[in-house]
Amino acid sequence: MRVERTYICPTPDGVQVKGKSEFVMVYEVFEADSSQVKEEKLATSQVFLGGLHQYMLGKFAESEKLFSECLRHSPLDNVAQLYLQRCQHLKERSLL
Repeated sequence: MRVERTYICPTPDGVQVKGKSEFVMVYEVFEADSSQVKEEKLATSQVFLGGLHQYMLGKFAESEKLFSECLRHSPLDNVAQLYLQRCQHLKERSLL
């Protein structure tokens, strides 16, 4: 018997592994999340991807708004929370 699964895996970040020169992409797999959290993340996935796109473009104020919107609908979305904090930090640094 063959069982196939589909995983929803937004790309939350790239990291540089110690001792390596290349970045490695890290994916969030929310299979272990409760069904409610999964539904909330799926419902906000397009908003999250928009925030991620704005973040990659360096438009931190715009991405902050989008990640905040994600958190209004999915308050347990730790990745959206992480990006929101990064946006706030990067905005503060740019004001110095």
